[in-house]
Amino acid sequence: MIFGTVPEGLEDHHEQILCCDEFTRHALDRYLALISLADRVMTVDSLALHVAMGLNKQGNAYFSLSPPEIRLRYAPQINGYLIPD
Repeated sequence: MIFGTVPEGLEDHHEQILCCDEFTRHALDRYLALISLADRVMTVDSLALHVAMGLNKQGNAYFSLSPPEIRLRYAPQINGYLIPD
């Protein structure tokens, strides 16, 4: 399922972005399979991030409390961003 509304700034890549919510609701095996098949992962500090780290996937991770450099110490392939305030 492609996003109904493409997030701002991602318009050029909208056909490549997959929203996993509808595919993975109540189905952990499908959730893990989608992450394993992804080229890159864009997520907040969540299960998706930890699975992506374990699978050595590239991507971006957004944090609200933890400094990214602490959580991503062993995952240099993932860019971390701290969301201000």
